[in-house]
Amino acid sequence: MKYVPLLLLLVLPTPTHASEMFISPGEKTRIEEMVDKIIEINTNTSSTSTNNNEAKLDEITGLKIFEEIETSTTTLTIQAPMIKLWQASGGIRSTLKTGMKSNEVVILQGLLSAYIPDFRNTFVSGYFGAKTRDAVKKFQKMYSLPETGTVGAKTREVMNSKYLMDLCPFKNTTPKFFENLDRKTAVAIDYVPGELMVLPKNIRTAGIVCLSKEPADHLSEMVKAAKKAGHELIILSGYRRYEVQKLLKEWGVKNNIEVEEHEAIGLAEAGHSEHQLGSTVDISGKSLSYIGPSTAFGKTPEGIWLQQNSYKYGFIMSYPKGKENITGYIYEPWHFRYIGKDSAEKIFTENMTIQEYLNMTKKTTVQNES
Repeated sequence: MKYVPLLLLLVLPTPTHASEMFISPGEKTRIEEMVDKIIEINTNTSSTSTNNNEAKLDEITGLKIFEEIETSTTTLTIQAPMIKLWQASGGIRSTLKTGMKSNEVVILQGLLSAYIPDFRNTFVSGYFGAKTRDAVKKFQKMYSLPETGTVGAKTREVMNSKYLMDLCPFKNTTPKFFENLDRKTAVAIDYVPGELMVLPKNIRTAGIVCLSKEPADHLSEMVKAAKKAGHELIILSGYRRYEVQKLLKEWGVKNNIEVEEHEAIGLAEAGHSEHQLGSTVDISGKSLSYIGPSTAFGKTPEGIWLQQNSYKYGFIMSYPKGKENITGYIYEPWHFRYIGKDSAEKIFTENMTIQEYLNMTKKTTVQNES
């Protein structure tokens, strides 16, 4: 089992062609600082390396100052932390070649460590050296690409497609829009919703975000209506597969994000997250400079508009204030789940939670069948 540094999770989104993406100057600076730090630590960790000489990186045993976690790769080709980094960064967008240092090189090296057997995790440095060049050539040969050792448009397209296959795999499965997930009830580990798609360009996203087609279509309508009402929204997160949720949960526990003595906490266990259904999104807005998730979102014009109007498009806030004892989660004004227009309207008008509605529906169905 391979290990990767948790620092990679913190890299923030940069724009790409998939959707309209947002990045502030401060966040861009933070990305650059983090990449520089990765390169610096990898370089300084080696007792024999005095510069960015990748040939010496095989002597490195890992980034010792960072916490590392073991991640499940039972259904992934690329490791979950690298997939999360690729998703948040908007993919590989630049031409990459020998001598370059960047967060995109880190993403490239994460892919190479999955596809090229002799390219080890200890080579993931953010620096494009001889080992990376040779591994790129091997990858290019595998996929009948010109063996240049440089990541140009054609190679970039294939590499991004490999990441996308892990982030949003295609499965011909029946949607589980009415699956009642909570702290005790989980969806199957290998469940992947059908018709996953990258959100279209008219929706501003933080990185590459996928949803199933039906929720995505209704989300597009909702974002358009919000904009017409004067509210600019950003989608922070959408479909999240089991392995990525497991990674985020473990990262949260290690960084003391949760309060153990409190039953109503955030960060669902892997398999229990509504994000795995492919019908749930985390949302922020212009009033918060598009950052989040944050409980402050509930008091913003965008958050208030969503609370009052999201049901018209089939979305409902999953974890409302004052319902923590029912949902098992803290108040999350950013977390909205698609459940269909008719169901959403009933939940909204009767001031129920999704869990209450689904329990009621299940009970009614059982009574009618008996």
